[in-house]
Amino acid sequence: MKLFLRFSLVIGGVVFFVFSVFFFSLFFVEKNYLQQQGEQARWDDMHRFSLVCQESILSADEIVLMNYIRGLKKSQEVLWAFFLDKDQQIVTHSDVRLKGQKLKNEDFLKDLGKGISRSFVREGKSVLEYAMPVQTGNGVIGEVRIAYDMNHISRHVRLALQDIAKRYFGVSLICFVLGILLAAMAARNLSHPIQQLINGIQRTSQGDRNAFIPSDRQDEIGELAQEFNHMVVKLGELDQLKDGFIHTVSHDLRNPLSAISMSSKMLLSGDYDPVTDNQKQVVNIILSSADRLRTMVNNILDLAKMREKGLSYDKNPLSPKKIMQDIAGLYHAFSCEKGVELTVDCPSDVPMIEADEEKLHRIFTNLVSNAIKFTRRGGTICLGAGHVRGSGEVEFFVRDSGIGISPEALPGLFTKFSSVSSIDPHFKPLQGTGLGLVIVKALVEGHGGQIRVSSEMKKGTTFYWTIPVSG
Repeated sequence: MKLFLRFSLVIGGVVFFVFSVFFFSLFFVEKNYLQQQGEQARWDDMHRFSLVCQESILSADEIVLMNYIRGLKKSQEVLWAFFLDKDQQIVTHSDVRLKGQKLKNEDFLKDLGKGISRSFVREGKSVLEYAMPVQTGNGVIGEVRIAYDMNHISRHVRLALQDIAKRYFGVSLICFVLGILLAAMAARNLSHPIQQLINGIQRTSQGDRNAFIPSDRQDEIGELAQEFNHMVVKLGELDQLKDGFIHTVSHDLRNPLSAISMSSKMLLSGDYDPVTDNQKQVVNIILSSADRLRTMVNNILDLAKMREKGLSYDKNPLSPKKIMQDIAGLYHAFSCEKGVELTVDCPSDVPMIEADEEKLHRIFTNLVSNAIKFTRRGGTICLGAGHVRGSGEVEFFVRDSGIGISPEALPGLFTKFSSVSSIDPHFKPLQGTGLGLVIVKALVEGHGGQIRVSSEMKKGTTFYWTIPVSG
């Protein structure tokens, strides 16, 4: 899972958890608050009822008390309200039919204090009844009672909580979305420089010594970017030092190699004292080894030149068929010696190409020499070309029936100093610098083309590359 997505999910989860905890905490707090407020409101009703009773007794005005009771009964929560005297006789009741009746088996008058409450079920209804003493200057003269419907009270609290939940949910949803957006922005703010660092590392690993990344942040990531850029500079300096050393050493090797090759050819020419057959074999080995070493040196120098300032291309119209015939003729003796059949497959309608002849020869020689080295006796190698219709390009190929290249080796095939000599432990080809295919790729791309390879173990390998047509 990507860091951006992981970080967004974590932050989003934290935001969701915080809002959930806050929501449920608020729910219970509001529930307790509403219950307490309701309880306080009911005791306030009792206190006012008691005061009205006092006023009614003192003023001998029962109408005031009756009007107050009617006002209480208008509330859907109130089931009944009445005033009892000390003998438990109903003085005034919300149900006028009960006025003057005496309650039996009641003990509410015992130790009322400032007021008490009780709950019970009557006629299928849950009842919450409050009682409070009524006092005058002569002491307690009676008590007032109000009964409330507990189901209605619970419904009122539930509806109030639902209303609060709806409003809070709307606000929470907006805040949650904003939190997710902020989390995504924060995640991107962290993951983006990390992705830049990854890209810089990948470019550096591919040989790009200018793979610098932005380092203007004033935090640990900015410090990491600065250290990475510093590392890239140091790697570039070391690379230049290495290339300079290799270039100098390789350049200095050319003269003695040329002298060795020239001396070996002079010995074989017969201009000096005749040499025996055994001596000729030794001289041929010297000449062959010098040629191989000179090819390695040229590869190293060419690669260094490409890195420094690039190669120049002298492009001219060329015939693909003639180029391949020349290459086949050049390697005819070598392929016969190895027992490998070398053929050319080029249709007559393949158009002329625009290319540097020397560098095109270099592409073919690298690929054909590798094909011969990795193809056993009795195998075949085919040089071919075909016009890619509608693309303005000619596609060349070198196909062999050799040992093939494993899928694991293909991704690093065009990497410097790579070798496929370890693919088959029973087959030991001639060793090289591992730069041939790197140079081939650079030369193909220098012509504006592309190169690819397909291979199957023990069945062969085919290299394809394109060159633009002339005109």
